[in-house]
Amino acid sequence: MLPLHLPPMLWSSDAAWGEISRRPPSLIATAFGLALPAAMVPPAILLHATDLGSAHYLPALSASGWQFVELALIAAQLVGFLMVLWLVRAVAGTRGAKASARDAFMLTTVSLLPLWLSSLALIQDEILPVLAIPILAIGASVALLKRGARCVLGIREDIVALELGLVAIQGGVLAWAATMVVLLIPGLPAAPHPAN
Repeated sequence: MLPLHLPPMLWSSDAAWGEISRRPPSLIATAFGLALPAAMVPPAILLHATDLGSAHYLPALSASGWQFVELALIAAQLVGFLMVLWLVRAVAGTRGAKASARDAFMLTTVSLLPLWLSSLALIQDEILPVLAIPILAIGASVALLKRGARCVLGIREDIVALELGLVAIQGGVLAWAATMVVLLIPGLPAAPHPAN
């Protein structure tokens, strides 16, 4: 699958989904050729953004604080990924479709690509894209999972495929957010108070 295949995959089950369904990549190829490189984009972009403009985002956070945020982000991404993976298999199973480990892993990876790539918004300094692009990425992830469920898992009913996409992506985002909160609240040092 090429990066250029991703946009048409949002609205067409015949784009790259057909090729993926006919010749599914191995778990190793998906993990190391797609999932791992894409999952490293948000920490790398956050590192770049904080090097260039940490004062713009959180001026009171030290360099070691930002490193802790980056480690928390990696852990949260893993938890979110595993939650989406589990929900894809669980929801598909309750709807009479069987999602093999390879298919579920591939669907999870492809559906999370927009969320991983949305971190590119941090390259620029405007706050509106930083807030809006991840929201749009959530919608794109749901659309990808819906289309993938129809083509790869053979779910024919649109409402069932949409339900799978909504439940899995919502669960993954909530797991990601909960992990970030659990790690960051006790782990970040308190911001210094200005002297009176």
